[in-house]
Amino acid sequence: MVVVKHSRTLLLLVILSFLIAFNVFEIIPPISSSSVTIDIQLGESPIRPYILRVKVEKMVEPDGLVRPVARAAVSFNELVSLTNTNGYAYFTALPGKHVVTISSPQSFFPTYSTEVEINTRVTEVVVRFTEYRLRPEQINILVDTPAQVTIVTFTQSLVSNKTLYVGLPYITFINFENYLKRFIGETTIPYLAEAPAQYSGPFTLVEASDNFTNYQTSAAVQDLIQLIVVDESFVPAYHVEAVIFKMG
Repeated sequence: MVVVKHSRTLLLLVILSFLIAFNVFEIIPPISSSSVTIDIQLGESPIRPYILRVKVEKMVEPDGLVRPVARAAVSFNELVSLTNTNGYAYFTALPGKHVVTISSPQSFFPTYSTEVEINTRVTEVVVRFTEYRLRPEQINILVDTPAQVTIVTFTQSLVSNKTLYVGLPYITFINFENYLKRFIGETTIPYLAEAPAQYSGPFTLVEASDNFTNYQTSAAVQDLIQLIVVDESFVPAYHVEAVIFKMG
């Protein structure tokens, strides 16, 4: 009799366990790989970002060689990015009209802004700074010995029919102590023949004209100039162009 009771009890336990397991799987079915995939797809955003690529280039006339400009500051809306070694800066954007501004943290070239309308998936703006090194046709020097300052005025002709950003005279000179130096825009530095310093200073916007003769630029050099090396002195002037490519 004891054996029969235990057998019935065991049978009832097996049936009860089966019913509980069946109800659990009915309420919470096993998770399959297909259900995970559906959840991820439902969570994806249908909007893809618009990409803005800005490339900064520089060309020096009359060489005609175009080189990318690294570490130029590119401003887009409230964002600022430095160009990489290939001259590129990248942004994500919303469709519409935006302003892009390119500048040099060291003032090696003028600050330039252009408006860009973004209406394709990828928009590329190529900004080229073309530098003209204008040789002086006439040089006037006024030495102020008590103030230890020399006022230098260059007279030259500008490039016709191009809007230019014109800098101060870049002057290679010998002072009265017979030291060879360079004035590079706002400062005077020692002369290094193997590594000529780049102009670093202010620029003035000059609108396009068909008559750019006798244009004068002046600089106050904090030194007493004895002699100017004309072959290594010039006025830097930049013409800037922007070309927009749309893809997608």
